[in-house]
Amino acid sequence: MKRIISIAAAAALIFAYGCSEEPLDRSQEGQDREEVSAEGFSIKAGIAAPSDSRTSFDAATGKVEWSEGDALGIHIKGGETDAMYKFVKNEGADTFSTDEFTPDPETKYTYYAVYPYPESGASDLTAQVSIVSGTYDSSDPDGHIDTPLWGKSEAVAGTETPEITLSHLASVIEVNFVNNTGSDLTVSEVSLEAAGDAALSGTFTLDLETGRLTPAEASASASLTVNASAGASSAYYIACVPYSGDLTVNVAAGGTYSESKSGVNFVAGKFYNTTVTAAGEPELPESVESLSISGAAAGGTPITVEKTLEDETLYAWKGELQAGEFKINVNDTDAFLSVADANFEGTPSGYSIAFDGGSYTVPAAGSYRIIVDTEAATVEVRDEEHDLKNKSVSYNNTVDKVNPYTQEVTVLWMWGGFNSFSTESGMKTGFDSDYTLTQSMADPCLFVYHGEVLPRLSAVDANNNNERKTGFIKFLVSNIENNVYAYGSTADAKRNDHSGYLENIVLGETQTLVEGQGDNRYAYFIIPENVNYVEVDIENLTVIFDNRPL
Repeated sequence: MKRIISIAAAAALIFAYGCSEEPLDRSQEGQDREEVSAEGFSIKAGIAAPSDSRTSFDAATGKVEWSEGDALGIHIKGGETDAMYKFVKNEGADTFSTDEFTPDPETKYTYYAVYPYPESGASDLTAQVSIVSGTYDSSDPDGHIDTPLWGKSEAVAGTETPEITLSHLASVIEVNFVNNTGSDLTVSEVSLEAAGDAALSGTFTLDLETGRLTPAEASASASLTVNASAGASSAYYIACVPYSGDLTVNVAAGGTYSESKSGVNFVAGKFYNTTVTAAGEPELPESVESLSISGAAAGGTPITVEKTLEDETLYAWKGELQAGEFKINVNDTDAFLSVADANFEGTPSGYSIAFDGGSYTVPAAGSYRIIVDTEAATVEVRDEEHDLKNKSVSYNNTVDKVNPYTQEVTVLWMWGGFNSFSTESGMKTGFDSDYTLTQSMADPCLFVYHGEVLPRLSAVDANNNNERKTGFIKFLVSNIENNVYAYGSTADAKRNDHSGYLENIVLGETQTLVEGQGDNRYAYFIIPENVNYVEVDIENLTVIFDNRPL
């Protein structure tokens, strides 16, 4: 008696990651099944998805064809029969046969099919299957995928043609490796790494009744050994167990290139693709005109990183960021200087990070300071705990009658006869907001004025017998009164006796400051002509008067 069981694959592998779900292999659709005569008990099998290395897999179309020597394991249960049989592919046709079993035409059988045939056979309706990716060779780039199939069906052998529909037990991930380094890279391995202890590959026990897999000797990684693959780009195919969670895709090619995926969901019988790029050595643009922060951490709207007043190669920003990734874009283009992962377990001195083509992940929403040095090609990222601190000073606040009064210095006021004690409406004598120094975003102890050339007028100094002097100036931490914490010069001075003036200052030269609320308040600098830049460092107690292009 000759009987035919027709087997078709139920779950075609599907492209995912944003692509439409289209069957990869439609070669069997619309074709009439025909009974094929063969010795013994035969089946006909058509598949539409990758199988193991003994099948032919066309990566471009996803079409899979049986190869000579393929075999199915079919556990047949019914009547007196409860055993697995090996069905071997017949030559020249998509049929599989066994001469070890002859069905009873009056008996209803349940057929449990598994591909490839488990050489160890099966017991208690379980079988051992493997999901591994093996070895890739450029001479046979598509012949490395192992995706076992499973299915079951019932039929009365004498009245119905037994027909089994097979479905897939594994997913397939296409890893596209793009080499943008400018030179050949030889790939030695491609792998998937699952978060935690989840099983991705190895040996599994298959429940032939339900199609469920239980790890036997499994691993949280799935790897593909690569032989003789070098050049600009390649595509590799890795089979893995259905998986949900975070995943890292690695390509070993004279170094490890990676791409992380969050919340992936690999379903059995589906086809997924991803890209891992090997970037060339990042180079700074010839001219950096502007920088901005983009990405999820920026809230979806680019944030401008301002150039500092003290250094045109130094950019800095401080503000709120959301949890997530960000990149630093250059000149309002898609080109970016990227920050490698920073470790907040480091020292409070900050984290200097070379531009390296990666992206920075903000671990939690909060306040951050970012400092970009385009000349040194470094980035500092500081969270609130490790941020640079304002300098605090303590003095006798005679206005509020508080002594000692502690104040963080966030602005400096120029005060003196350089502007004839011009006074802004509503302020104390000699205070004018046009003549303040701005705190640097890159260094809170550095204060800078860069603008119009400072006036060099004269005024009477009451502490020096009302002598008229030209261009004298000092720096105050507050505009509440001239009797506050001050930064003066090293000139000899004494309260209620005489003032001191440091003269003959050369543009661009560094001068020393004297801080406090004592006699230093009467020690002034005589500014030279054409000063439009003033830089005061209250940590190192220095000042520079200069003329610099705006």
